[in-house]
Amino acid sequence: MAKRKPAKKTNAVARRSAALDELDAITREIKQLKRAIVENFYELGKRYARVRDRELFKPRYDTFEDYLETELSDSRETAYKFIRIAESFTKTFALAHGSERVTAMLRYLDATPEDDGPDDLPAMRITVTGKDGKRATKPITRASSREIDRAAKAKRAENRAISSDDVPDTKRAEQFRVKALRKLERAQLDDVKLDVQCSARDGCHRVTLENVKLEDTWQAFTIVARVARGD
Repeated sequence: MAKRKPAKKTNAVARRSAALDELDAITREIKQLKRAIVENFYELGKRYARVRDRELFKPRYDTFEDYLETELSDSRETAYKFIRIAESFTKTFALAHGSERVTAMLRYLDATPEDDGPDDLPAMRITVTGKDGKRATKPITRASSREIDRAAKAKRAENRAISSDDVPDTKRAEQFRVKALRKLERAQLDDVKLDVQCSARDGCHRVTLENVKLEDTWQAFTIVARVARGD
């Protein structure tokens, strides 16, 4: 009896043909939706995500980005902006506020603590500056995209300041350690081991002493405290 290898080949051809048909169909939908992006950005995000997640581009293209550029003349940035909107918000919320405002809201969320998410937005308030120069707070859902972006910029600057203040100051810690050890040696406490942690924000805020005899504890900590005060 003859083997049925041609059947497998036929099945493979049929699957490829079906995949191409699906890709062509969703590509037509995307092009149609792009004719009115203001109203259709949410549905565009859904379809971009479908092509990416199900790898519908594979019959013709190596990557999702190749598909976007060749078939749609779209950039990766544009597609992923709409994908993120569709993945983050309900359709009702997104359409009520528009693509630019919800994108600005996502940028603001990126600048806030990690546990803040889209569901927290209705309760969020941001600081805005009025035409008279006075600062006030308002619900983020009532703010313009420009006001939200300004608030996000201020939040990022605040985060950078906190981060830089929190950087360990190893040079300062070593200077403290050397000075303290010298004073301990002069007090004949030369077996004491000392570890110091310093930062730009908090100064030398943690000191650990080891090999201190119980009867020398008070004297050792008094010496270290004087170094911390700058005596």
